[in-house]
This record gives sequence, C-alpha cells and structure tokens, in this order.
Amino acid sequence: MSTSNTKGTGFGGLDKILLLLLLPGLFAAIYMAAGRIQIENSSKNVELTLDYNEIQNLSASTGEDITAILRSFKAEGVTSAAINEDTVGSLIDLNQIRYNVPSDASKPVTTIEVNDAELANRIYSALRKRLPNNCIKPPKMSGKNAVIVVNMMPESLNQISLGIPLDKVRVVEAAGLSVVGRLLNNSIISRRMIDASFNELKQYGIKHIICGGEDVVGFKKLIPYTAEKISANSMIYGSIEFAKQKGDAALCAKLKGNYVRVHSISVTEMDKMTPSTAIERFARAVRERSIRMCYLRLPSVSGDDVLSDNMDYIRSINQSIEKAGFSVGAANPFTNTARPLWAMALIVISIVSGGILLLNSTMSLSSMVKYGLLILGSIACIGIAAKAEIGYQGMALLSALIFPTLGVMTFAGPYFNNQYENGRALLKAVGIFIGASMFTLYGAAMIVGLLADRSYVVKLNQYVGIKPSAILPIMLIIFAMCAGLPIFNKSFAEVKADVYSNLRKLVSHPLFIWHVIAALGALIAIAMAVLRSGNDPGVGISSLELKFRAILDELLVVRPRTKEFMIGHPAFIIGMALLLRKNRGWGLPLAAFGMIGQT
Repeated sequence: MSTSNTKGTGFGGLDKILLLLLLPGLFAAIYMAAGRIQIENSSKNVELTLDYNEIQNLSASTGEDITAILRSFKAEGVTSAAINEDTVGSLIDLNQIRYNVPSDASKPVTTIEVNDAELANRIYSALRKRLPNNCIKPPKMSGKNAVIVVNMMPESLNQISLGIPLDKVRVVEAAGLSVVGRLLNNSIISRRMIDASFNELKQYGIKHIICGGEDVVGFKKLIPYTAEKISANSMIYGSIEFAKQKGDAALCAKLKGNYVRVHSISVTEMDKMTPSTAIERFARAVRERSIRMCYLRLPSVSGDDVLSDNMDYIRSINQSIEKAGFSVGAANPFTNTARPLWAMALIVISIVSGGILLLNSTMSLSSMVKYGLLILGSIACIGIAAKAEIGYQGMALLSALIFPTLGVMTFAGPYFNNQYENGRALLKAVGIFIGASMFTLYGAAMIVGLLADRSYVVKLNQYVGIKPSAILPIMLIIFAMCAGLPIFNKSFAEVKADVYSNLRKLVSHPLFIWHVIAALGALIAIAMAVLRSGNDPGVGISSLELKFRAILDELLVVRPRTKEFMIGHPAFIIGMALLLRKNRGWGLPLAAFGMIGQT
C-alpha cells in the first residue's frame, strides 16, 4: 500500500481554528445536559400498582379480607390498585346477567335479564350515558328481577363499557390507596362513550388511567378526542412499554410527552420467572428507562404462606427502587425544558467542524477548502436541524459517525501504514486509546445536547441511529485501512489515485481459507454487537450475563456496556500495541474490531 507522507497529524496537527470551534458546541451541550438532568429530576416518584382482580384471588385463597390485604401491601410501599371497567360481556361471563334475543324481532334487539335490582339500575344508567337515547329502554321491574331492552345485537353489546365499579373503588380507598382506572376500547367507540367514562373517573376522583386490552381508548379515529379529555381533566395517562397497544404511540404524541411510562410483567411471564429476576427487571426499568409506574403482578397465589411471600416480593421491589435513588409514591409526568436555537446552532457548527477535521485527518486540505466547507456545511446543517425533530436526529447521527472515527483517525491513523514507535508499545497504545475516546465522548455530548428533550426521556421520540452508529464508523475505519489512508502532502487527484491503487492491490491479493474464516468470524461478532445494541435488542441475553450485569450495577456508579470494556477496548489497545511493534497482520484487524468499544 502507498505510504506517502508517513508523518501523521496527531492531535497537534489538527487545524486550531476548527478545534476551537468545538468548544462552543461543548458548552452548549453541557448547558442542554443540565436541562436534561433537570427533566429527569422533576419526577422521582415511582408508583407501585397492584391488579385488583389478583387481590381478589389472593383474598379467596387465603381467606383474608380484601381491605386488610390492601392495607398490608400499602405498608410495604404499594400506592394504588388498578381496577378494570366492567363490560356487559364480563357480567355475562360471571353469570350475573343473561341475554335473550327475540326470534321475531324486525330489528337488532337484545333483552338483558338481571336478578338484582341495584345491578339492573347500574347497567341501565351506564348504557343510557353511552348509547343513543332511542337505543335503550328503562328496565321493567318484577320484584328483584329486571329486563332491559337494548336495540343492539349481543356481539356489539358485549363490548360496551359499564364504567369502573364504585364498590371496588370504595374498597381500595378504604385501604388508603388510590385507584388507577383501566379503560377499555371497543369497535363502536363514540365520543358519548368516552365522555361517560371520563365523567365517572372525575366523579370518583381517579387521576391515573391506563388502557386494558389490545388498543387504547378511542382507537382508531377518536384518539385525539381521548387526549383532549385526559388533558382537560388533568388526568395522567400511563403508557405500557412493550405492550404494543394499538394507538398508544398516537395517543402519546397527542399528549406531547405529558404522561408516565408503565412497566409490567404479564401473567404468562411471571409464571416462568423467579421473583428475584422480576425484582431486578422492575428496578432496571425504573433506573434506566424512565419508568414511573410499576404494574405489579403477584408471583404466586398458592403455598404455605402465600401472603407473606407476596409481601416480601413487594417489599424487595420497594427497597430496590429506593436504593436506586427514587421514592415510592404517586407518579407524575416529567416537566420539560426548552431547547434554545442558539444552543442547537452552536452544537451543529461544532459537528460540522468535526466533520471537516475528520476529512482533514485522512488527507491534506487547503485553508480555502476547509473554511469554505465550514461555511457551506454549517448553513446546510443548521437548515437540516431546523426541520423539526428529524433534523436533530440527523445531526445526532452525524455526530455519532464523525467523532469516534475522528478520534481513531487522529491518534491511531498515522500508524495504519508504517509510522512505528520503539519501546513502551502498550503504554503508547493506552495513550492512543484515551485520545480517541476523548473525541468519542465529545460526540456523545453533542447527541445528549441535541436530544435533551422530555420526548426522549419518555420514549415518545427515540434516537433512531443506534445501529448505524454502531456499524458505520467501523466500516469507515476498515475502508481507511484498506485504502492506505491517511495520505498527506498530495493533491486530491494523487490521493484518489493512491486509494484506487491500494484497493486494487487488496482485491487482487490471493485469498486463503483462513482469511475467509477470520473475516466471517469478525463479521458475525460485529453483527451480534449491532443486534444487541439498544434497549430492545434483537438478540436475547443469557441469564449468566444478566447476573454479571447485576453485579456490575452493585459495584459501579454507572455500568459500562459489556461489549465495550470486555471486548472492544481491550481489542483496540492490543491491536494498537501490535501496530506499534510492526505487526500489521494482527494489529490492523484488532484495531478495527476494537472500534466496537468506541461506537
């Protein structure tokens, strides 16, 4: 490969003006990071919510009074109980009512037969609020028996909500807990139905709501109306992560981040999970993913002392949350801080400066080219950033691509060809790693500054460049190595010719079987690292690794990523040490693979 101008730039060889332009962006990013911290500190309460139906089951299995059980759970940190809306169909399932469809009816008609006058009045009152006036007739009473005629077929009537049962609300409140209303959607949902449900919630003093079933209330066309009712009544919506309820994202968008995130473990999962694993999962969700409501499913309803076992479970969750620096209490949405345009502009200009420094770390650029690119690039990128949230996301991705690559090219690039050092190779390699990591951390600071908004805290918006950020800088460094970059003190035409020559020599080089095996192994390792990126990775995590992570969480203030400090960083340092000792055969691949730690 061409080794023209083996004298590398290093940090001292970088353009001083472009380096200085990195400082305003850093100050702006620190300012925005302080705002992000303020957002996160604005809501430190975590609400522990139990499912009322499970408490009923626990009461039945233990013989204990429901109110007494709820009071015991309150003493362990539980703050609320979630109560489902009743539906006509649910009362049918409980054999509390019966249907009768007249065979001679000329239009859809269903008669509801009720053996309890109080229940009949409740059903009639709830349906009258939710259905058109001409759709339902007052109940015909005969002693305790009643018949309600509804102009609707059973298939549709089954779905209609009857509201939160008041008797259950009173039981929960008697135990000193608040109520979380679980609202249900249906295929014939209307504004009238939504109004009725929210009026009842307001009447009962219920402030927190989550949606049951597969979709949110109002799905599909009435989601904006649901958001209006939530805001107008100063209620707090709980968005259940991983539930993938239809319409949840649209409802969260309409609420503009003014909601809380809920973590729950389904009954099916709980059956397969140990209590200790569930406890750690809830603690991690609160600590790492801004969860402010934990919807708790009890791990067991059978055993010698099931009540005590469940109390221990709740107590452990409470303690783990408090140990992480949070308080157990009523959940509240995060406040928000503005992202001033001046701060965003300074960050963007610094990112553009970093991009030019990266280009200049691979070849020689004249002052006219550098500053011309600076002016044009800044104007273009500020324009991109001004295009709503997608612009900030685009600039964040650029930062993630530029600065890890810049750090490696600046400090390690001169040794990709033949600028070797003598002695203390490992110590020198550590210094190169530290220098490269400084630029990587700078790029991370730019991302924090750009995305310092409540919408990212509550996952309404998410950084979409995680996987490209993990793979593209690695590919750039591999290309630089293969192309023989950096090449200095040559014109662009000469650099282009050298790059073409180096790549042609590479592809014409004899290919051995071990080359193929090594390349496949490296690609698989990189692919696994990319797939495991983010909070919702595409590859599962072993129980052993989960335990190892838990140990690191106990020992360290901030747990590093396993693929960084155990794989990427050691590989990079060893690779650079080998390069410094003129072992390019192993040094280059290890240094490139070690980019996993930087990205």
